[in-house]
Amino acid sequence: SSIYAQATCLVQLSTDQGRDYVIDTLAPGVWDSMSLLAPIFADRTIVKVGHSVAGMDVPSLHRDFGIFVVNCFDTYEAAKALRMKKVSLAALCKHYGLQSSKEYEDLKAEYQNTDWRRRPLTEDMLKYGRYDAHFLIKLRLLLIRDLTRTRLWDISTTDEEEEARNVAKALAATLCSVPNDENEELNLGESQRDSSASNDDGCLTPNEVSMLDADADEGSTSKP
Repeated sequence: SSIYAQATCLVQLSTDQGRDYVIDTLAPGVWDSMSLLAPIFADRTIVKVGHSVAGMDVPSLHRDFGIFVVNCFDTYEAAKALRMKKVSLAALCKHYGLQSSKEYEDLKAEYQNTDWRRRPLTEDMLKYGRYDAHFLIKLRLLLIRDLTRTRLWDISTTDEEEEARNVAKALAATLCSVPNDENEELNLGESQRDSSASNDDGCLTPNEVSMLDADADEGSTSKP
């Protein structure tokens, strides 16, 4: 959490087409226009992905811009359900060997607790902000893959872990509720796209899981 007064100073968005957007909410005229994003965040057919969003992100969007977030996958809660030892966003990027994860980790160490009200924003600040959203869509797919492979009911729980168990159940209940255009998120080729389109429940197909495995292996070998 920031040591500075709470205010939404930056909003970062990424799309499944690979586009990243960093919105400076303190730039002239931007703050009052942020409510234009409300229909996207409220659209239950669009999966929103965030990391530990319940703590500050969701309340801040509602407090500052009247935005409600509907149908959100939280990579932090998914990592907790899988009982990963380190569940920060940078740690998950490193765990899955995502490209540029080392640079993101270094930028986070420098800028996580900076005063984001400060202007102008430096190039590195913008890059860190971009990375905060850039990895989330890919992480969601990798975490879903691992959640569907893990027999969560075989994991012994303590009282402290009961919340993670409940989150796991909630995630499992929503795994098959993702939009049927999941193939667009994966940027599949024609043969895989046909396979995904025929999978009416919206869950990951074996072909999609194989592609994620291959991408993760490739990312692991490319780490510095």
